Amino acid sequence: MFLESTKACCPYCGELIEFLFEPLDTEQEYFEDCQVCCQPILIKIASNNGTENLIFNCFRADETS
Repeated sequence: MFLESTKACCPYCGELIEFLFEPLDTEQEYFEDCQVCCQPILIKIASNNGTENLIFNCFRADETS
């Protein structure tokens, strides 16, 4: 399994943290705890209109986006 990484800011504490994900699975949704403040972050990964590019988003656990 080959993992890719991306960096994003925690929606709670604002720290820039690194996330690892499986690039071949184009539709993903899971929770991962912030490495700094330990709050649960909702991770959503989706394909970008059928291209090889993926859209990576992270949200607070209580957000419904």
